[in-house]
Amino acid sequence: MWPTFSASAPSRPDAGMPQFLDVPPGVVRDVASYIYHAAPYPNETIATVAAVGFVAAIVGRSHNVSGTGLNQYLLTVAPTGTGKEQGPDGIGRLLAPLEAAFPALSEIRGPGEIVSAPGLHKALAIRRNPSMLCIIGEAGLMLAQLASPKRDTNKAGIERFMLHVYTKSGFGAVLDDAAYSDKQNNPGVVNSPALSIVGDTTPETFYSALDRRMILSGLLPRFTIFETTAPRPYQNKDRVFAPCPHLIERLKRLSQIALELQGSKRVCEVGMTEDAAVTFDQFEHWTTDKVNDAANELTRHLWTRVYLKALKLAALNAVGVDPLSPRITYAESMWATNVIVDQTNALIAKFDSGEIGEAAGNELLQQDRVRMVMRECAQRPFDEIKGQFGGTPEMHGYGLVTHQYLQRRLLNLPLFKDDPIKATPALKRTIQSLCDNAEIEVLSGPKAKTTFGHGFLSYRFAEYNPNNEVERAKNAVFFVPNVGGVLQGNMK
Repeated sequence: MWPTFSASAPSRPDAGMPQFLDVPPGVVRDVASYIYHAAPYPNETIATVAAVGFVAAIVGRSHNVSGTGLNQYLLTVAPTGTGKEQGPDGIGRLLAPLEAAFPALSEIRGPGEIVSAPGLHKALAIRRNPSMLCIIGEAGLMLAQLASPKRDTNKAGIERFMLHVYTKSGFGAVLDDAAYSDKQNNPGVVNSPALSIVGDTTPETFYSALDRRMILSGLLPRFTIFETTAPRPYQNKDRVFAPCPHLIERLKRLSQIALELQGSKRVCEVGMTEDAAVTFDQFEHWTTDKVNDAANELTRHLWTRVYLKALKLAALNAVGVDPLSPRITYAESMWATNVIVDQTNALIAKFDSGEIGEAAGNELLQQDRVRMVMRECAQRPFDEIKGQFGGTPEMHGYGLVTHQYLQRRLLNLPLFKDDPIKATPALKRTIQSLCDNAEIEVLSGPKAKTTFGHGFLSYRFAEYNPNNEVERAKNAVFFVPNVGGVLQGNMK
């Protein structure tokens, strides 16, 4: 396991105060704080993701780390009603005074909907400084459409472009021209385009649409995915609409440095402290081992981008601290690596547990899930599960799992709920397959009533019966190597 570390934990004066995903001090954290306190229904995760995207749009092209720009693909997964609009609203209020001071900053506002690859290419090409932030609503559905096997050529083109442009923000990188039938539509070559995306989606939409294709295409692994389960708060009666002058001055300085670097066709390379460099060396080896040891192609794809995402995230925060001589600190290195590792593990766990929509109808995964729930039931104390068990303590003590328990634990999972034949028939099919494979045994309702006084249909893992014809044949011949003959005679 990668070691955990909380950069801000030692200095927390009040555990109830917003921590903004433990982002270390700097402009990113301060922007997140402003967006949070300006929101009618503030949410730390949404505010922090918006802050990361906003700062990336300003410095994603002007600053590099390890030869790559600092553009970000970000996705917030949040329930309906949690205030997703606070991100674009807060960014708009921060941009207004910056655009007044630096009109060129108006170019960082990108389209709110990606309609076509040529359109996105051209939007970057017409900018003097091609660094752009697209804030996209319901991005989870968009990603599913881009990866769908039924997608049209336009959607396929958008996916290819987003894959390609993600790695082109580094100094000297070039996004080549594209040829169209009408030469007037050819966007031209774009030097070091820095496209950043802040998308939002709901868990229901995202996880029901998520499938292996979205991972294996390579696009979703480029996204840093932040999920929030925080409840909707009461309305913020003390909203701070106007950004504080000190924050605006810091953003102006950041913007001026970024624009001057781009105007002179230079970049500022982000350095590291000695201990941060050691951390990222260790992290690179650790993630490489994760890639090489991956159990399947899906997890391999997810781990492949982890090192680069963590490096870019740490570098972005370092630029917000000191845009002239940025250096990643140990705290920033551990914060960024923890964030990306936690997200990757969480997504892998959802695939493994059957909480992802694409698993629906996969009979092997359904069988794995039933086995897991049965083992869990047998291992947990009866008092912990008695509300769901639907049977007696004695039944639980004998290793039995009631049909009622399996229904309560499994029928609402997408793995079963979204099965084409519906949840109940899918569970019945799975149980029958495990019975046919002699993995589990059935205790019928009448037999359960006779034995335990209640007629609960139940199951248990099958056990080896030593009192069988093969064993008796072995005992009969002992040293005589004719077990087959004895067994054949017994079976007549």
